Amino acid sequence: MWTCLRYRTLCVEGNQLRVTDSLIDKQRDLDRFVGEITDIVGLDTEFYFRRTFFRVPCLLQLATHSKVRAVDLLAPLNLKSIENLLRDSKIRKVMHASGEDMKLFYYLFGEMPSNVVDTQLACEFVTLEEQPPYKRLVGEFLGIDLSKSSSITTSDWQLRPLSSEQLHYALDDVRYLLPLWQALESKLQSLGREDWFHEEMRSYLKDQSRSMSDGIPGVSGVGNLSQKDRALARILAGWRERVARRTNVPRQWVARDDQLVATLRNRKNSGEYFRKQFGKKLGATLHKSMKRAKNDLARGSLSSAIRNEYPWSIKQGQTLSRRLREIVQKHSERLQISRVLLASQNNMLEWSSSYLKAGVFPPSFGGWRENLLGKEFKQALEDLR
Repeated sequence: MWTCLRYRTLCVEGNQLRVTDSLIDKQRDLDRFVGEITDIVGLDTEFYFRRTFFRVPCLLQLATHSKVRAVDLLAPLNLKSIENLLRDSKIRKVMHASGEDMKLFYYLFGEMPSNVVDTQLACEFVTLEEQPPYKRLVGEFLGIDLSKSSSITTSDWQLRPLSSEQLHYALDDVRYLLPLWQALESKLQSLGREDWFHEEMRSYLKDQSRSMSDGIPGVSGVGNLSQKDRALARILAGWRERVARRTNVPRQWVARDDQLVATLRNRKNSGEYFRKQFGKKLGATLHKSMKRAKNDLARGSLSSAIRNEYPWSIKQGQTLSRRLREIVQKHSERLQISRVLLASQNNMLEWSSSYLKAGVFPPSFGGWRENLLGKEFKQALEDLR
């Protein structure tokens, strides 16, 4: 078990901090603290999003080797020093399950942070666990038990003043990031997988940036649908996104993914069927949106959404998926590395389709996967021809 007395001391002292000592809400304190960060920093955020489309930034937590602080994002602060910190490629940013935090940073500053490492992704390279939670990693690698209250987890971070319990909860989310990264980095190096991780981290950040600028997330549950249905799902997702942004409500409040999939499957039914199935208001809206989506598709306005039709029959696809899953499972168990990290079902379909069309795997496959899986994947795909 990896431990570090210096960090344990910091953690104990940090838990004794008063709210006024550890919450930054004055400009001079913010600029002074950020100015002290020169090489590495742990980052996390707290935001309000339960009733809105756009996240309301509430707290930004930062951890250095000797201090943990939270910046009150609801205070009248100029965040230029934070923006410069996130842009500085010389300063490493350590985060855990960084996707939601990235969205907040993109919303605040219009771009992604540079030089980011994600401890959740790093852990997937050294264990079989998929998307391991921060609390478990802190316990496993640092021997520290984080007991978190569900009432704090779901608290309203917009409320002021913050309670000491809220603040300690928020600071704990960054307090252990640097020693946790140090432990994971050491493990990656000992297994010879550090380069794998950094290559995958770069790919992950590109995907995050692409999804932010695109602005239309996919719809779950459409992977096995036809080419036409996937294109229609894309149009429906765009409609949902526009409504959610315009009304500033969560996109799932406009229509859930399963409701969009049900709309696709029942698109030949009448408006009366939709009103009975989804309720008078939503049913009528979905039925009308489905009609518009079909018209848009007929006009060819979404040709880019239907370019990735899979070049195999349903039976061939089932055989291929089974064989690729067997390859991935074998290497996952041999290397003790997350199976989903090696290749999720959607990844395998995307990579296979690209290979059969172009003769090479797309950049998202990565060099490290090429070395591990490339030969066997290619053989499976060549056998399909």
